[in-house]
Amino acid sequence: MAEAWYYNVDVIFTFVAMLIALAVSIYSLKVYSFSGKKKYYYFGFGFLIMALGYFIRGLFDYLIKSKDYGRIDCLTGLVVVPSALQTLLLIYAGCILVGLITIITVIYEEKKIPIILLLFLLAGTAVFISSSVYIAFHLFAFIFLLLITLYFAKNFLEKPGLLSGTVGAGFGLIMLSQVFFLLIGTSGLFYLLGHVFRLLGFIFLLVNYVLVLKK
Repeated sequence: MAEAWYYNVDVIFTFVAMLIALAVSIYSLKVYSFSGKKKYYYFGFGFLIMALGYFIRGLFDYLIKSKDYGRIDCLTGLVVVPSALQTLLLIYAGCILVGLITIITVIYEEKKIPIILLLFLLAGTAVFISSSVYIAFHLFAFIFLLLITLYFAKNFLEKPGLLSGTVGAGFGLIMLSQVFFLLIGTSGLFYLLGHVFRLLGFIFLLVNYVLVLKK
């Protein structure tokens, strides 16, 4: 794929997403500390594990570029690098999916857990045995984010407001970013759009938790 400037800023976008996910995690735990509601504790854990995932992905991208191991094939997600670095990709995918499944478990409550765990097992199996970890990961991330977005969209329709709107918009933007990441085989510009939409989504979520703390 042709070299483009936006392939060299993905590390920055990823680390910023990591910092925001970490901030949302901290805010969630603060809300839990004064509200005592367990759901905020699990939200905090979910975003914390996602922040770890983005740190690992940022580290992977940085090592690929700084050590000149080669370029990532954005269509397949495969790259010729030492197995230790390939393992980083799998850990990244695992962290993000675990974070998303934690959030789904909280919002859909315990009665949905068996179905949710089944989805997680299917996603994990697909990611680890697929010939394209990249495509399998983003596909299941999109499915999980769709479930989360639908829940908060319904919540917004039932209780319109700034809080319900910002959280719904945040997850919706992150969900759309997965679509762009899946389309980058057609145009490298989708790679940039994926990072931008994901970052905007996390900013909306951060704004939501700041508003919650100010209440």
